[in-house]
Amino acid sequence: PQPLSHQWERGANKGRTKMKNWWYGLTLRNKLQIPTQLLLLAVLTCAQILVMKQFEKKMYEDAAQNAKGSVMQSFLALNGMMLAGNINPAERTMFFKKMNEQEHVLNYHLVRGKVISDDSGPGLPEENASDELDQAAMSSNAVQMKVRNDDAHSMRVVVPIAVKQNFWFRRSSG
Repeated sequence: PQPLSHQWERGANKGRTKMKNWWYGLTLRNKLQIPTQLLLLAVLTCAQILVMKQFEKKMYEDAAQNAKGSVMQSFLALNGMMLAGNINPAERTMFFKKMNEQEHVLNYHLVRGKVISDDSGPGLPEENASDELDQAAMSSNAVQMKVRNDDAHSMRVVVPIAVKQNFWFRRSSG
C-alpha cells in the first residue's frame, strides 16, 4: 500500500488531468475566444455601469436646472404681484395651489427668509422653513437636491433666491 499523501495527490491530479486534456483538446480558435470573451464581458459590464451612472447624474442635473427655471419664473410672478400691490394671503394661497397642480410637481412651496419676514411680515404659516433641506439651502445659498427612491421615485429641489437691494426698484428677493 502507498502512503495516504500519494493517494490524495493522485486524486487531485486526476481532476487536473481531465481539465488539461479538455484544454489541450480545444482548437486554437476556442483557446483565444474563451479568455477574450470573458475579458470583454467584464469590461463591457463595467462600461455599462459607468455609462448608467453618468446618465443618471446628467438626468438629475437637468431636472434641477428645470426646477431652478420654474422657481425663477414663479418668483418673478410673485414679485410682479407684490409690485402691483395685489399680493394678499388669499392670492398667494391660490398661486401656490396652482403651482402644486402642475404636471410632475408633487409639492411646491415658498420659504421666506429672515430678511423678507422682517421687511414684509411673517407671511403664511407654510412659508416657514420646514426641514433641514430648506435650512441648508437658505444658509448655503446653494441649490439643494434630495432623491427619494421609495414607492414613487422623486427628487426634491430647493432653490434659494438671495435678497438684493432695489430689485425692480424695491427691496426684494432676486
